[in-house]
Amino acid sequence: MADDTRLPHEILLAIARGEAVGDHTPTLAERMTAAKIAAPFYAPRLASVVHEAVGSGQVAQRVEIVIVNPEEPSGPAGAADRTCL
Repeated sequence: MADDTRLPHEILLAIARGEAVGDHTPTLAERMTAAKIAAPFYAPRLASVVHEAVGSGQVAQRVEIVIVNPEEPSGPAGAADRTCL
């Protein structure tokens, strides 16, 4: 696999599909783990949009982008990096 030119998320997807890596065929547990790690590359979580009324009755829009690290637990202990625009 030294000459493999695939990107990391492409390799994870191949493992999730059960393709052999060298002479090793991934187990179901390995396939599930690879699928969980690869998922954010293919189906990112959608950001929430909050609408707020401002003094003149106009609606201000706030878009929150959340970058998720699949190796960290969700919730306050494993809080994601947040960028607000």
